[in-house]
Amino acid sequence: MSATHPTTQPTNRDDDAVAAHPEPCGQPPVARLASSTRPWGSDLDAEVLEVLLAVMETVKNDFFAVASSEGLTPPQAFLLRLIDEPLPMRELADLLGYDASNITAIADKLEGRGAVERQPDPDDRRVKRLALTPAGRQLRDRLEQRLHEQVSVVAHLDDGAKARLRDLLRSAVDGPTA
Repeated sequence: MSATHPTTQPTNRDDDAVAAHPEPCGQPPVARLASSTRPWGSDLDAEVLEVLLAVMETVKNDFFAVASSEGLTPPQAFLLRLIDEPLPMRELADLLGYDASNITAIADKLEGRGAVERQPDPDDRRVKRLALTPAGRQLRDRLEQRLHEQVSVVAHLDDGAKARLRDLLRSAVDGPTA
């Protein structure tokens, strides 16, 4: 599983991310774009950026809803998605873009629900690694499955369109190739 980075800014408290989840306003973000009167609306780069931002918002909302339905805050769900093999907590903090002190609270909550366990690093006993428990692996797998089923922004696309979109987005992220 590849590392996935959150699209929201980390907060100092794990619970703050759920409180910050916006309520839907009745109209999908892309539909709201059509009526936008921004001065750069005719510029192709600006339009692409606006559509990408709308996609990000939709995916974020879908992710938050799925996480919440599993009893997880977004930071907890992001952390679960990163762990395949035990990882040092410092590395998880770096991958999430969080301060290391924030990972402790997230790990405490996940450990309390039996999803992760702290393990000493075999090379440095001062370092604690987080590992998924069998229950945590089931939770993470269920979260992944529900995310794939419920990401609404691509649900209406056929497989060919999804493959083209994937390739275009990879090209955009990877930049020009030699």
